Amino acid sequence: MAVASLFATVQHYFSSLEENEPTSAWMGALIFGIIFLILAALDWQLVIRHKKVA
Repeated sequence: MAVASLFATVQHYFSSLEENEPTSAWMGALIFGIIFLILAALDWQLVIRHKKVA
């Protein structure tokens, strides 16, 4: 899911710039980027905890 969110961030940013909407590009990148960071941190924590148990 984190990778999909990263893809959505990049896609939204460049498509908004293509439509001459720079504010929308940066706001979308911020929102999708924060979602990416949260999901990536969650994935990382799950991997670390799984390695400690095993």
